Amino acid sequence: MMKRVRRWIHRPSQGGSVGGGPAPDPNPRIIDLNQALNRLEERLRHLRSAIRNLVQLQQVQDRLAESDQLALAADEIKALQQQAEDLEMALTSQVFSWQQLKEPFWQAIRFGGLGLVVGWLLRGCAGG
Repeated sequence: MMKRVRRWIHRPSQGGSVGGGPAPDPNPRIIDLNQALNRLEERLRHLRSAIRNLVQLQQVQDRLAESDQLALAADEIKALQQQAEDLEMALTSQVFSWQQLKEPFWQAIRFGGLGLVVGWLLRGCAGG
């Protein structure tokens, strides 16, 4: 923290000087230094305020970046879930596809029917 420095500026009194003449002018260099110090203090206050604002802005940007990343992650998760559901449907449809069941179905009908016909013929020949 910056220490305050007492500034002693010689100001002429209202009643004039002791000798009865006009009061002497204060040293213009001291007045200039005092004004420069005041300007520096004002700039320091503005600089500190700007730094506080920058820190707050950075925090807000960090929070927004985190929320954007979360939103992107959520979107990616939704897309992956949709892809998983599509893959599941594709696999399910391939397992129970008519194209895959068509040939075994007709072979079962053909050979099963042929087996019935052969069975009836044998029964008839056996004389039962």
